[in-house]
Order: sequence, then structure tokens, then C-alpha cells
Amino acid sequence: MTKLYYTPTSCGAASFIAAVAAGIKIDAEQVNIGTHTTDSGADYYAINPKGNVPALILDDGTVLNEGAAVLQYIADQAPGKIAGEYGTKERYLVQNALNYLASEVHASYGPLFYGLEGEAKAAQIKKIGTKFDYITKNLLNGHQAQFNLKENLSIIKMPKLYYTTSSCGAASFIAAVAAGIKIETEQVDIRTKVTNSGADFLTINPKGNVPALILDDGTVLNEGAAVLQYIADQAPGKIAGEYGTKERYLVQNTLNYLASEVHTSYGPLFYGLEGEAKEAQIKKIGTKFDYITKNLLNGHQYLVGDKFSIADSYFYIILSWSGYVGVDLSTHSEVKAYSEFIGALPFVVAAHAAMATNPSST
Repeated sequence: MTKLYYTPTSCGAASFIAAVAAGIKIDAEQVNIGTHTTDSGADYYAINPKGNVPALILDDGTVLNEGAAVLQYIADQAPGKIAGEYGTKERYLVQNALNYLASEVHASYGPLFYGLEGEAKAAQIKKIGTKFDYITKNLLNGHQAQFNLKENLSIIKMPKLYYTTSSCGAASFIAAVAAGIKIETEQVDIRTKVTNSGADFLTINPKGNVPALILDDGTVLNEGAAVLQYIADQAPGKIAGEYGTKERYLVQNTLNYLASEVHTSYGPLFYGLEGEAKEAQIKKIGTKFDYITKNLLNGHQYLVGDKFSIADSYFYIILSWSGYVGVDLSTHSEVKAYSEFIGALPFVVAAHAAMATNPSST
């Protein structure tokens, strides 16, 4: 039977609560996260090399160790009960919210556990406050917000992607090209928050980030992992595992790791870190590369399975920022070779060429 490893005060507890809410039965065992030993005395690193909770061990031994992927797997055992069913708008909105919580909210709490004091602590708490403000206005009050967006964007006939050519929004463009699907597109000046056609981007996407995918009913998906999963689902099995397969959950697991661990580790380098602080941040990124090299790539060409997936699209774009922020990929030869390999794939080359022309669709 599937087994959940968790602690009662971590985000692993969210998975336990979800299972109870869904009414499904799974084995469960608590972990001492300080000693990385399970209640039965097992070495937890031998079960989950990342050492975090939750970890969900599937019947065949597959490990899901990203909270959003574990929660989605649990929800899918009772379709429609605690998350929208496959293919529904509600499902993508749940994925969108999960990714925001993981990459923006959870990640903002993290530094407070490691001894921040004084002005640094006050600044971090203030940052968390901005996340609460966004949630209050756009998620908790989400029904009215979606209605207003639908009114404003009623002329849209097909999903429309807003992106920039060098941000993680480009990963969504590449994914659409790789999947062979047609969506409308428009580039955004992320500094001025103005679209190519002159529209105020903040009226389209209140969070102001890219990618933003506007569905044909005006619903906004503005978290990269949710946008990528939506695109993949328009061509089932082509750039992500089909619904219900182990491969699909592994892709979701990897997407969440990239969003909450790798992408967020690059973030501070865009805001003027220097000296020892910059060196420490680059060293932190190196530990993420080490984990990916050992546990995901591990001699393979792709992050999940034996073909290109939306996880590769995302990681490739993250890696493309390395030169700009001072991350030397030559010290991580397997990651560097991976980046060059993905960048040379014909559909990736074609996507870059298309983005350079500022097209109205993929």
C-alpha cells in the first residue's frame, strides 16, 4: 500500500489531513526530521534522499517528495472530492494555488526558521504580509475577481499566453511548440507592466508576473507549473505523462522542486547580492544541482523518463539565467551538458526563433 512519511507540524501534515478529508486509506509513519530517523528506527535518507517531508512511497517504490505532487496524488484517489477532476478549470486553479503557496508563501517563511533578527526579520515578515494581501484580494476573494476578469477579457477566443522571452514564461512558449498546440501569445514588458499591444498587464494579471495564461472564460493561471501542466494536457502524453500515470506525478514532483527550490534560489541573485552573500547563494544553487545530478538526471538526458517533458522546459530556462547572475555551470558538468543538449533540440531552437519575431500565437 502507498505509504506517507510526515511530521505533525510540517507541510507533511497537510498531506495527512488531505487523506482524511478525501476518506482514503494510506499507511503513515512519522519522521524525526532532526535525526532523519523514522518512528520504526529506519534511516529516512535511505527512503527519501532529500530528507524532507512529506514523502509518499508508491506501491512500486516510486518516491514523491514535493508537497504539491503528494497532495495532487492523494486528491486523485478520490476524484473531485478535494480537488477538481482531471481536465477541469477547477483542477488547474488548485494547481495554480499550490504552486503559489510552495514557491512564494512557504519559501518566504523558510528564512524565519534560521535565526533572522532585527531589520532582516522585519523585512521578511513584511514580505510575507504582501503574500497575504495577494491571497486576500485574489484567492480568498477569487470568485468576484474571476468574474471581473471574465468581463474585461471576454473577447478572448482561445487561451492566451503572456510571457517574456527570457523568463520562465518562455518555458511555457517552448512547451506549446513542443506539444504542437496553438495558443495566442503576447509579450510583456515586465518592468513597465505593459503588454505589447499597450494594455496594463496588472489588469490582466494582478500578480504582474509571467507566465500568465488566460483561459477562454477569463480564468487566470499565473503560476508556471500550472500553466505548463495545462499546456501539456492539451496533447496528452506528449510532454508529460497522461492522467493517472506514475510519470505524470513524477513530472509534477519535479516541477514543484524546480519552482520552490531552484527558481527561488536564483531569485536573490537578481537583486544585487554581492561578496560573501552572493557566494553563499551560488553555493546553495550548487547543492540543488548536486541533487538534480544524482537523483534526477543520474546519467539520463531528461529529468523524467526518456523523453522531453515540461520539467525540462522549465529547468532549461532557469539555467539560461546563469550567465547573467554569475552562476558558473562549468563547475557542474552534467548540468551544463544537459542545458546545451536541451537548447539544441529542434523544437527548442524553433521556439526561440519564433519568440524573436514577437508572434501573435505559437
